[in-house]
Amino acid sequence: MEASERAANNQGIAISTGYPDLDRRLNGGFYPEDLIIIAARPGEGKTALLLSLAANIAIKNGVKMAVFSLEMPATQVVDRIISQMTGIPVGSIRNGRINGEDQWNLYYDAVGKIAASELMIDDSPTLSIPELRQKVRRLVEQGVKVIGVDQLSFISAEMDPRTPEHVRLNAVAHGLKTIAREFGVVVILNHQMNRGTEGRGSFEDPTLADLEQAGDKPASVVLFIRHKREGEVYQATWLYIAKNRDGAAGVRVSMVFLAERTRFESSVRV
Repeated sequence: MEASERAANNQGIAISTGYPDLDRRLNGGFYPEDLIIIAARPGEGKTALLLSLAANIAIKNGVKMAVFSLEMPATQVVDRIISQMTGIPVGSIRNGRINGEDQWNLYYDAVGKIAASELMIDDSPTLSIPELRQKVRRLVEQGVKVIGVDQLSFISAEMDPRTPEHVRLNAVAHGLKTIAREFGVVVILNHQMNRGTEGRGSFEDPTLADLEQAGDKPASVVLFIRHKREGEVYQATWLYIAKNRDGAAGVRVSMVFLAERTRFESSVRV
């Protein structure tokens, strides 16, 4: 009753994604104890979306968030976020090809905001569920509300090497859901789609069966990233909500993908 009353007074526990239309479809945003899966084929923007969410949640809205980046070092993660915030291409940031005083001012301003933000980055190249649980326990003591993990296949399940891959991935996914429940945090997990989706038409939406080696059962929400493009030109981008335990599934949320900045933006302006 108290939770419903707080929500009625705009004091609900949902954490805004920073995308108004997505929040609306998810009844306000992400909720504590939920496992959120972001799925796409390689190179379609899983990391870009996770970091866009991190910029919205931690830097813009001031909610403490930790990102576990198992695939790239923290310096590259920060370069991407700076690019998202400034519009300076990631390649230019890495190569030091920042043009003129205006761009340098944008760069330093972004660095200052990141440094002062509630975003934490852990770039351990290997991680098991027990190790992650220990780290999350310490982070929660510091007030962290959201955990991002990039990505599922890099997490060790500490199982027999002969264990089938789908069994291992499902065990990891269930372990992440348990962490979300145990510590009352949102866990956002990147996961891959099967190769079979590559041959489909641009506007054909995937299903949960298209998740590589499954892993979706403990998830509260599953978001597929979809693009319609010709060559390097992105003509349309949307998130397909394939699973939503507390709301409508089978719906699209239109987005804008700025490929050069590896940034997702809402197509809804408020």
